[in-house]
Amino acid sequence: MKKHIVLWKACIGSTLLAFGQPEDSFLLQQYSPEISFVVMDSIHGSQSTVIEYNDFLVVIEMPMVDEGGSKTEHLEEDAGRATRYREFLREHFNRKPIRYILSSHWHQHSLSGVTPFTDEGTRIITTRKNWDYAVAHDLVAKEKLPGLGDKIIFVAADTLLLERSEFPIEVLYLDSTYSNKPTTDYLFFYLTRQKYLHASCMTAVGQSDLGQQGPHIYGSRLIDVRRVIAAKKLDVEKIIRLGREDFVHRAFQPGIYNYADVAAYIESGRSPQEALKPYVKMPIDRLRQRMDQVLDEFAAMRLGPGMLNGLVYEFIEDGDYDRAVVFAQLLNLYYPGILDFIDTLGEAYYFAGDVDSARRMSIVLLGHDEEYDGGMEVWEKNRKEQTGH
Repeated sequence: MKKHIVLWKACIGSTLLAFGQPEDSFLLQQYSPEISFVVMDSIHGSQSTVIEYNDFLVVIEMPMVDEGGSKTEHLEEDAGRATRYREFLREHFNRKPIRYILSSHWHQHSLSGVTPFTDEGTRIITTRKNWDYAVAHDLVAKEKLPGLGDKIIFVAADTLLLERSEFPIEVLYLDSTYSNKPTTDYLFFYLTRQKYLHASCMTAVGQSDLGQQGPHIYGSRLIDVRRVIAAKKLDVEKIIRLGREDFVHRAFQPGIYNYADVAAYIESGRSPQEALKPYVKMPIDRLRQRMDQVLDEFAAMRLGPGMLNGLVYEFIEDGDYDRAVVFAQLLNLYYPGILDFIDTLGEAYYFAGDVDSARRMSIVLLGHDEEYDGGMEVWEKNRKEQTGH
């Protein structure tokens, strides 16, 4: 089930410092005296944030695996790269110990690779649901679990971390009332001295989006970002996302923006819910008849395909399977040839009872990638979990 797909937009580039050139080398950019961003190599987009204290480090997110919500089963922990990442941090930061790794959610670009760090006392900050999901879906090897013990710290409410240090961090817990998260539980990390909010992949916006003129639709996750800031009365100057941006020719810039620009982008646009409301309420027969016109209107609004993808799964969860199929068809006409979107269409067909069409989509998926984490078996499992039959 591919609910949360982010197609990263481009941005301006900057210089990264590489320690060695072999495969899986790490790249670092120091953003400020205490904050650096690290990525695994020139191909991977996942970004790890490193905060340097006088006597130790704190790391937010893991950079080894780029997979987000596009992989939900048979997760993998890249322990080999994680060990090399640990050595890289030792080399660059004068062998300071890593006191905490902060993980926002269970996706591999956040949590894969944490267990090698615990061998030397690093403690992992996450939520019980995220950890349990990771364990249940093979991200953490079962034989490693007995040795982890109190090295995993579960957060279930807002928590102030390192209060007496030079850089306190407020761990913000997003509960079930925040409906636009990619996972059931989610954590933000607010650097109180810097006034930086680390929102990870909840900040699905690129620098090229900010300041754009004319009508636009912002990603639904930004609704929750703005709500967190207002509800918790945060004074935010910068906002950090999980992935870096590739402008041209692999010239990368870390994903950190002025929040004033992000807020202006939100205020001048519309939420997906507002923009899609007329289409959601449109009779299905009329929607089918107007598909070409609807696609033109989506393009004029600069509607992101991930918004349509998420909407399909909302219809599936609500049991509105016929509408899920129509919007999945629109999605594949709007952005053709994307395996994750073909998976979405196949799953919509399966839930709607059109097994023959679902099977055709499954053949297409596995024909392109025989190891693709989707297809008939996954859809059948998802339907059983949701409907009980």
